[in-house]
Parts: sequence; structure tokens; C-alpha cells
Amino acid sequence: MQWPVPVLSLRAKLVAFACITLAPVAWVAFLTAQNYVSATRAQILSSSAATANVAVASIDDFVSSAERLLLILASSNAVQSDNPAAIQELFVQTLRLSPEYLSLYMLDASGRVARRVPDEALDPDELRYGQQAQREGRTVVSGRLGSPARLTAVLAVPIRRNQLVDGALGVEFAMERLQRTVADAVMREHAVVLLLDSNARVLVAPESRLYAEGIDWMSVPTVQAVLRGEQGAAEYRNPADGRVWLGAYAPVPRAGWAVLVSYLSDVMFAPAQAAAQTAALSLAGVLLLAVLMAFWLAARFTQPLEQVKVAALSIAQGHYDQRVPQAIRPHDEIGQLAVAFNQMAQALHEQMVALQSARQEIEQKAGELQQLLNRSVRVQEDERKRIAQDIHDGITQMLVGAIYEMQAARQALTGSAAGDLAPEKIASALSLVSNTVSEIRRVIFDLHPTVLDELGLVPALKRLIETNYPHPQPLSLQGRGERLTAEDNGNRPSASLAVNDALACSLQVEGTPQRLSAAQELALYRIAQEALNNVRQHAQARQARITLQFDHDAGSGRRASAAVLS
Repeated sequence: MQWPVPVLSLRAKLVAFACITLAPVAWVAFLTAQNYVSATRAQILSSSAATANVAVASIDDFVSSAERLLLILASSNAVQSDNPAAIQELFVQTLRLSPEYLSLYMLDASGRVARRVPDEALDPDELRYGQQAQREGRTVVSGRLGSPARLTAVLAVPIRRNQLVDGALGVEFAMERLQRTVADAVMREHAVVLLLDSNARVLVAPESRLYAEGIDWMSVPTVQAVLRGEQGAAEYRNPADGRVWLGAYAPVPRAGWAVLVSYLSDVMFAPAQAAAQTAALSLAGVLLLAVLMAFWLAARFTQPLEQVKVAALSIAQGHYDQRVPQAIRPHDEIGQLAVAFNQMAQALHEQMVALQSARQEIEQKAGELQQLLNRSVRVQEDERKRIAQDIHDGITQMLVGAIYEMQAARQALTGSAAGDLAPEKIASALSLVSNTVSEIRRVIFDLHPTVLDELGLVPALKRLIETNYPHPQPLSLQGRGERLTAEDNGNRPSASLAVNDALACSLQVEGTPQRLSAAQELALYRIAQEALNNVRQHAQARQARITLQFDHDAGSGRRASAAVLS
């Protein structure tokens, strides 16, 4: 099955062309908006990475400061000499000079608490990190300690005496102080800074809700990457609020912590999205206006073509006087097309008028030809009737008479008077048969004179006259040429031709006789024959003359004309 191919109008094609032309513009605008969003994203990521580095540096400096302080204390005379009073005084003075620290404690060689300022029971977690520093002989930083109302962390260093680890020093500091330190470092940024420990628990956050224990930060791929020591930037879904955040991440190697510097995507991309939406709406409005303008221009440009189409369809339906109106024809190629169409329509109208006139003339000629054909048929029928009448009145009567005479001769031969009547009856029968032969020849000659084909027009006319129209005395003719009557060759008309005795005919030839074409000779012969028949039947004349004139024609070289006078 072959589906029909849809055909678009010229107006639709022009509008489609305009849309296709505007499509690259829309595509470029779309790419521009995408590039703008991508540039905004890159800018956010770059700013996040810089902020993360600043935060990491600030936290690392804070941890380094605490580590240096403990190392100084561990190498002091009071600690090295293990003087309890001196150590107590040293710890008090240190806490007085460094308010960011909450407490100091010292472990002996067996890992038990030897001194703590303020003098309070040491939390088991704090003790654990000090024992770890003593056991491993390195600086250890804890994770999140305390309660959400008072988050703390511990940093512990080993005490070395004579190159041997002989105890540990630890300092407890509040996360609030570290948070202020980070905030001071990134105060000019509008990012959300999160500090996570090695167990993905929040150490520093701008909002208290982010400290909730039920938030699974470890399930975030970005957190997993930064805890592995990786650094970068990406989008992630915050498990605390389920919203998408965009930012950078970096590890704090000294403490094993992780820093996330993030921006809320909805907030950061709001200006870009608003600008993109505004640009999209503006572009849509421009495109809509352009399409409407294209449609209006297409309608205006195609209106003259529509008029030309309407005029062409009207002409195709036979309204040849249809024209494109002058008022809608512009002065451009379409207007020239309309003018050319009107000229073509005018020429077609004139040709159709001429064709109609020719058709009428042809119909008239056809009628005349039909009349001529009917007349020819009537002439043929009349000729057949005449021949049938001649055969009936002439040949048939003669043959019947010959039969009667022969029958009489036969009876005479068988009777008593056979010697006297037989020769007379036989002579009479021979005469009738001879006349019958002559009559048959005359009828055959009337049908088609063989002498016309063999000898030409002049002998045929002579034979026609001497056979059918005998003249007892020559006629006096004017002009040069030859004259012929029935007595020129000494023949006498037969008894059957007595009907024509009332009309005597003669032939006069002017010019030099010459052969014509077979059609011309036959036509002249039939004209003369028909004319003589009309004279004999209708003119009531006693004499007729055929004048045959031969002239020289410059075109064909010869010409002949015949006239019958009665």
C-alpha cells in the first residue's frame, strides 16, 4: 500500500524555512545558557575548593598549635623531673593563657592519670586517646567527644625521657572554639563548612540539626572519598535535609578529619536558573514573534500567488476571461509573474475564441460536406435508377423482342409457311440482338467509359455525344477548334435512342488538346455528362454545345475547363 505524500503549501514551506532558520539561533541560545550554568558551576567549585583549603589550613594550624604546646610542656623541666607541684602550676598557667583549651592531663609510665587540671575525673575516651599516644609514640587526635551540648576533642602527645616514651600529655579543647576559628577563616564566604571526624561524625557545623546522631554521613560518596584522603569537588545529597549540595572536599591529614565546603544548589543556581529562564522566555517570545512575522510575511508574499492559482484554476474550468486583479499585483517578480500570467491568459482567450470560431467553421464545413455527401449519394442513386431504367426499357425490351422473334421463327420453321416467315423473323431477331449489344455497350460506357482511360477526355466526350446525343446537321460554332456531331463518323442512332432525338449536341475544343490527370479528366467528363442530363431533362432545349478549353497554367503547366451551353 502506497501512502499519499503530504503536500505542503508555499506558505507552510516559508514558515518552516523561517523556523529552520531560527532553530540555530535557539540552539546557540540554549548552549549559551548551558555555558553560563557550567561557568557558574565551575566558579562555585573553584570558590569551594579555595574555601576548603583555607578551612583545612585553619584547622591544621589549630591542631598544630595544640600539638606544639603539648610538646613544649612535655619537654619542660617540670614534666621531665616529674615534679607534681611544678606540673600543677604549669598546667594552671597554660590554661590561663590559652582559654581555647578546657583541660590538661598527664599520664604516668603505666598509663594512669598522674595529674589533671582542673582536678576532675578523666573521661574514659580522653584516657583512651592518651594511652594510644603513649603506646604508639605519636601524636593522636580524637574524634568527637562529649555531648551535643558541649562537643570536645582531645589531642595527646607522648612524653619522652632519655629517648624513651614515659607517659603522655593530653589537652581537651571545645569544638565551639574550633568552629569560631573556622568561621573567622571563611567569614567572607557564604558556604556551609562541615568538619567530620574519621567516623563521619560532625565536629563543626553551622546548624545544630546537623549534629544529630541519626544522620548517616558515611553513606555519602563524597564523605567516603574525603575520608580516604582524596580531594575534589562534586554534587551530593545531604542526608540531613535530602537536598542537593555542591561543593569541595579536602582531608585534614594531621587529625584524620574531613572538611566539606558546600553550597546549596537551589540557592547558588537560582540566579543562573532565573537568568536562564528569563533568557528562555525572552527567546521564546522572540521566536514566537519571529514565527508570527514569518507567517504574516508568508501570507502577504503568497497572496498574489494564491490569486494567480485561483485564476489558473478558474481558467482550467473554462472561464477564459479570468484575470489577476491589478490591485494585488506587487512591483516585484511576483507582480511580473502576474502580468505574464494575464498576458498568457489573454493569448489563451484569443486562441480559444479563434478555436471556437474554427470549430464553428469546421462544423459548418462538416454540415456542407454532409450535404454534399448526401447529394452524392442521391446522385449515385439517381444514376443507378437511370441505369436500371435504361436496362429495363432498352436491353430487357430488346432481349424480350428477340426472344419473341426467335420463337416466331421456330414456329415458322415447323409450320406450313416456314419458307416465307423464317428468314424475316430471324433477320428481325438478329437486328434486336445487335441493338441490344449496342445498348449494353452504351450502358457500360455510361458507367465508366474505357475510352477515357485509353484515349483521353476529348475522345471520351466525342463518344458520349455520338452515342447519346446525335445531331442530324452540324452546328455553326465560333472560335477555333474542332466540331463533332453524331454524323461525323457516319454512325446513325439506334432505334432505342429515339428518346434523345429531341436534343442535338455538338463538341467544340479550343486550344491544344492534351492529357490531364485521371481524376481531372474523370471530373470534367462527369460534369459534362451530368450537365447534358440536366439539359435534356429540365431545359427543354433542342440543341446543346460542349466547349472544352485548354489553357497553359504557370503552376501546373496545363489547365482545362469545360462549359455546356444549351
